[in-house]
Amino acid sequence: MPFARRQSSSDIYHITTRGSGRQIVFEDDDDRRELLRILDEGLEANDVGLLAWCLMDNHFHLVAEGDADDIPKLMHRVNSTYARAFNHRHDRVGHLFQGRYLRLPVEDDGYLLTLVPYVHRNPERAGLSPTSAYPWSSYHEVMEGCGRVDVERLLDLFGGWDGFEEAHADQGPPPAPGTVRQRDVQPEALLEMARSLLGGTDPKEVKAMARGERDFALATLRKGGMTVRSIERLTGVSRGVVSRAPLG
Repeated sequence: MPFARRQSSSDIYHITTRGSGRQIVFEDDDDRRELLRILDEGLEANDVGLLAWCLMDNHFHLVAEGDADDIPKLMHRVNSTYARAFNHRHDRVGHLFQGRYLRLPVEDDGYLLTLVPYVHRNPERAGLSPTSAYPWSSYHEVMEGCGRVDVERLLDLFGGWDGFEEAHADQGPPPAPGTVRQRDVQPEALLEMARSLLGGTDPKEVKAMARGERDFALATLRKGGMTVRSIERLTGVSRGVVSRAPLG
């Protein structure tokens, strides 16, 4: 089954929508407010909950909880409605987003504990703003105790506000690809590392994915610190293909 369409046993998914050709999808704050307005309507109409969100210049992240049939309805509504509004406002035509959104299953709380800070810290990793100063993510909703995300659920997950802040503290940049000393790591540990990075997906499934989904999975493993050689062994994808997968 394709990587981005696996069903989650927890009904929680990490969703990413990117601009076509990495183009800007939010020209200004009015665009961002419009996306959030459409998202709010879609969440209510499709009975989907939200655990995290972050709007970047050329893409956005959601961590959503809902039935496998409701998530596609939500994303079709959000992406198509926003694309029409964006094109009308900026007098443009053509596709705004890069194909279908990516949807990764979140199978357990352990992964969710790393995913929520990952989503919120996108602006910091991109060099745009410290996490606590960036206005276009759900970090502030949690810290202020209200918003479109399930604040009570998140605080319970992180053990309160102190635990939430600690999880978002700057721990330095993520390891560069190839820096983990994996020759000293047991194969079982490498397999578990890959599964964790892929949200519970078995790395052996990567080889059969559609090209875009495959490259996204390979890039996720590399950005998580796995070596090209380890990825080749775990996925069965050739070293050349792994190396060429875009990291942007």
